[in-house]
This record gives sequence, C-alpha cells and structure tokens, in this order.
Amino acid sequence: MTLLLTILLFCIYNGDAATPTGCTGDSSDSSIIHYTCDMTTIGGSISFAGFTDSEPQRLTIYSASGTVSAGTFSGFSAFSGVNSDYPATLQFLCTGSLTFSTGTFSDLGYFEEVFIKDCTTSLIASMFNSLGTANKVSISGGTLSTIDAGTFTSLDITPISTTASPRGELSIKNVVLTPGTFPSSFFAPLTNIKFIYLENLGLTYVDAAWFSSNTALVYLSLANNQITTLPSTMFDTTLALLYINLHGAPLDCTDTSTAWYYDYTVANNITFEGTAVCSTPAAEQYKSLAVWAQAFATSTDACNGEMGIVVGGSCIGLFQLICYCVTFVCLIFGIVALILVIYLRRSTLRAKQGSKRNQRKEKRKGGRREKRDSNAWT
Repeated sequence: MTLLLTILLFCIYNGDAATPTGCTGDSSDSSIIHYTCDMTTIGGSISFAGFTDSEPQRLTIYSASGTVSAGTFSGFSAFSGVNSDYPATLQFLCTGSLTFSTGTFSDLGYFEEVFIKDCTTSLIASMFNSLGTANKVSISGGTLSTIDAGTFTSLDITPISTTASPRGELSIKNVVLTPGTFPSSFFAPLTNIKFIYLENLGLTYVDAAWFSSNTALVYLSLANNQITTLPSTMFDTTLALLYINLHGAPLDCTDTSTAWYYDYTVANNITFEGTAVCSTPAAEQYKSLAVWAQAFATSTDACNGEMGIVVGGSCIGLFQLICYCVTFVCLIFGIVALILVIYLRRSTLRAKQGSKRNQRKEKRKGGRREKRDSNAWT
C-alpha cells in the first residue's frame, strides 16, 4: 500500500511539473502534445521553461482577456525545432476584450499558424511582424474595434513547404468590423498570399486597391457580405487568380457595367464558386449573375489588339499560327515523301521481278531453240 501511494504521489507531482500552472497537456490524438492554458489562471505570464514533457508546438490560450504583451510569453525563443507532422499552432480563445501589443509575438516566431477566436480586439500596426512568416492567420467571431493599415507590415503569409498542409492563407470570418471596412492598403504587404477569406463581415463594397499587391492570390472569398457591385479594375494585377466566391452577396443588376464579370472570367479561366445571384431590380431577382451578365457582356479581345485568332477564349498569336502552319506543311511534305518512297520502292521491286521473269522466259526460249536445232541436225 505504501509503495502504491508513493508511486501515485510521484505521478501526480511529475504531472504538475510537466506544464506551467494553469496549463494541461493532451497527446491523445498525436505524438505532439497539445497544451491548453487558462489565461485567468496563468497570472498574466507563461514561461517556456515550465513545459518539461515536450516543447509547446501546439498551444491554446483559452478564457483569454485583458492584455497580451511582450512579457506574457517568456523564454519561447528557446524552442528547438518544429515537428513537420503538425504545424506549430498558437490559438487565442476569448471570453471578452483582448488587447495585443507590438511585442506580443516577439518570442513566438516559430509559430506557423495563429488563430484568434471570439475576441473583441484591435488590429494594431506591425502586430504580427515578429512572426516573420506564417502559413495561416485566422480571425473568427468577435469584434475588430479598430484596424490599422499596417497590421501585416513585415509579415509574409505564404505556403510553408515544411508543414503538413502548406496554405498561405488569411481568413477573417463572422467578425463585426466596427470601421465597416478595411484600409485600402491593408492587404498590400501580403505579396505571396494564396488564399484570402473575407466572409460574413458586413462589407458593403470592395475597394479596387485591396488586392492590387496580391499577385500570387489564387482563391478569394467575399461570401455572405452585403456587396452589391464589383469595381471592374479590382483584379487587374491578380493574374494568378483562379476562384472567386460571391455566395450570398445581394448583387445589383441594374447597372449593366457590372457585366465585366462574364468577359473577365471567360478570358482568364476564373471559376465563380457558390451561388452569385442578382438581388435588384425585381425583374432580375434571383437570376444567376453569369446568366444575367452574359446578356450584356461585350466580346473581349483576348489577343489585346495583337494579330491572331481567338479559340475558346484564348488567343493564338501570329507567331504560333506561323509555327502551326509550318509544322502542318512539314507534316504534309513528310507524308508525301513517305508515299513517294514507298511507291518508288515498290516500282523498283516490280521492275526487278519483271526483269527476272523476262530472263527466265528468254532462257526457256533459248533452250527450246537449241533442242529444235539438235533434232533437225539429227
């Protein structure tokens, strides 16, 4: 009994020592322990040295409120290396107002993905600059009271090839935007980003300058906002774009100038995801945007004024046409040459065979003459 009690006390002692006060570790779903820490218990700071079982690669701060400053996380720069089976993830799950400072992430540069959920907070200048590179940044639920144009200064959101799922994603969903919109240059630093989700934010318009620097952008979702029109120049520089989602937007189909959508998507092979439909006027209500736009769309010159022909929305330029023609002519010459070679070879063979037959005939005739001459002499 004494031995069992000693072992039990030893396990309890070591279990408490494995994590800082207010934190617990769970490794039931992977070999990488997922640590969760109660912000109301950790006393405003959490020390890296307190994680003695395993380094905190997956860390969730719940019941988050108050201020998260540079001193909240101490010693985390000692992190030795990320296990590529799971992304290094930091989550804040809020129960109230949470204030970030410029130095909040100063020791947390190894985290590849950051999630901020159900927080009433503000996005401040250079908020994420200490992260350097991020695979994903997600803000969901809660309220953004203020949004600084330089929030993403010095942050590179890009697919991190060493993670289990490289993304390069910014996701802001189901958030109340107190300013009602984003600053014009808000997304400008994110030149390598691939995915942007701005969903259910109450946006009523899209600034044409928002995505002008996101030249690597592949997927853009503006679903479930109150957007009625799209500026025709908003995608002039997003040449890598493949998908747009406008599901749930009450699009205004009164002004036929928005029909640029049809020509643009056809010419650039862009797919609209979700159901984009007209909301006004009443005569066009619930009509598919693609169907409505096609009725007013003008034919786009896919060759941009250059000599060529358009096939399936793509331009075949003059040089390509010449190459195709030369290739076709060479192919015809090749076929004719092959036919001639076959014909001449067969003719030669027939001539040789005919010559041999004639020689055999002459030989037989000569034999018969010799026989007749011999009989006559006898």
